[in-house]
Amino acid sequence: MRLASDILRELVAVRSDTGTIHECTMGKKIYEIIREDPYFKQHPELCGIYAEQDHLKRPIVWALRRGSSNKTVVLSAHYDAVETESYGVLEPYALCPDELKEQMLQSPTISDDIKKIIADSGWMVGRGAADCKSGIAENLYVLFHSTNYDGNILFTAVCDEENLSAGARQCIGVYKRLQEQFALEYKIGVITEPDSYKDETGPFSIAEGCVGKILPVVVTKGVVSHAALMLYGMNSSYMIAEIVRRIELNEQFHSCDHNRHSHPSTTLFMKNLKEHYDISLPEFSAAAFNILFHQNTDVAQYLQSIKTYCFEAANDCVEKYTKTYLDMVRCGAVDEKDMLQLHAEVFTVEELMNRLEGIHPDLGSRLTDINETVKDQYIREGITIQQVSVEYIKHLITLYNSPNPVVVIGIAPPYYPAVTNDQNNPELERILDGLVSNLNSAGYAPAFRDPYNAGPTDLCYMFCNSAEKNMEIMRDMCIPKEIYDIDFMTLEKINIPAILIGATGKDVHKKTERVWLDDVDHKVPYILEEIIRLAFQ
Repeated sequence: MRLASDILRELVAVRSDTGTIHECTMGKKIYEIIREDPYFKQHPELCGIYAEQDHLKRPIVWALRRGSSNKTVVLSAHYDAVETESYGVLEPYALCPDELKEQMLQSPTISDDIKKIIADSGWMVGRGAADCKSGIAENLYVLFHSTNYDGNILFTAVCDEENLSAGARQCIGVYKRLQEQFALEYKIGVITEPDSYKDETGPFSIAEGCVGKILPVVVTKGVVSHAALMLYGMNSSYMIAEIVRRIELNEQFHSCDHNRHSHPSTTLFMKNLKEHYDISLPEFSAAAFNILFHQNTDVAQYLQSIKTYCFEAANDCVEKYTKTYLDMVRCGAVDEKDMLQLHAEVFTVEELMNRLEGIHPDLGSRLTDINETVKDQYIREGITIQQVSVEYIKHLITLYNSPNPVVVIGIAPPYYPAVTNDQNNPELERILDGLVSNLNSAGYAPAFRDPYNAGPTDLCYMFCNSAEKNMEIMRDMCIPKEIYDIDFMTLEKINIPAILIGATGKDVHKKTERVWLDDVDHKVPYILEEIIRLAFQ
């Protein structure tokens, strides 16, 4: 019988850089492994691939092992991995765990402390060995070898978790379709993600939720002028700098739930939108902010606060311009009659759309043209989805055509809703209480419950606490639905209670990424079998 680590070596050998067509090759490899299993050779109708909604045709791979009841446990993980360039001179070995370890032990680029650690045969190194091909391997092993036939085991493997979670978002529809096709009763979902905080002998964390993430984007429009005559214009870079000053490290955007804290807001990028250098004031500038939050957070209020800060910043810019200009009048540098009469206009994307409806009777056709333009930039030109979001807002501001300074606030992908399991779910409580009690009593793989994982993951798209609230946030998404969308209505209907658990993994995304094989081969499959047993009771 092959161990999970044998499957893992096969998976690591296939490159699957996130956001690339390499993911397609990885998905096909997982499907081939499934089709080679005796059960699925006999039942080929119980596995498949789905790639209809992905612009790169990266597949969702699924396989259903049928049991004697409709009760169903979902085992899921992502198969994409980050790039291999960070391995430097070791990159040729990044997908070959044994050769990579041998080279690392001899390499001057690896510290002696790390060499002592990875010399232990219990560690497997390699890109994706921990994050997250170990999870795929563990789930496949249990799918193939579980002897519990009191219910169904549904395996899913998704793409793009390291980027926009396109696979998990598309899988919402797949779960719904499979539920209807096979009359599945989803009892619990398990996402097997490596645990970077756990050591080799430490207890397993059973994360019952994930913090959410929102990426507000702010675009400012100033008034163009030659930089030598800057008093006849308004610098959009100055406007965005004042906004960033108010939002960066702002403790108002810190949240806490179940004694789990998020860090305050921070700026991910800030730039003017000039394509080439010239000596004009930049007309457009933009910034994006990373804000993490918990389920008890009013995200709509966060957006309202950002609008307030933007309004304050824009007004301060206008006031400083007016004061400075009048000071220059008094010293004879400029004439008062030439002073710009400015007032700042601040909108959310939804508010600007409403304003545009009253200006342009043909707004629908204009928006169609804008959507096609930015979609082409994303698919054909390969610009990032965050850049697309900025371009989309810039198009809207241009359509508005105001002579005043303008600030527009939108939301760029990815959006991860904060989730944590509802403790009023008695069936889930029975499973999780029983799981922790049994694992701790046995002593083989002790565990504890944790209300939140520290970062957003695909778990955010397994269940939904309020479709209405999340759809309200999506109304300010500054990108066409054809490029990015989340089907919260369907998610609320399927609502799969889910947890996150996985093997000890260290230095994920680094060249020293590694996973503890005892967890992969023995302890995680043992835990998954116990979850299955409890769910089928």
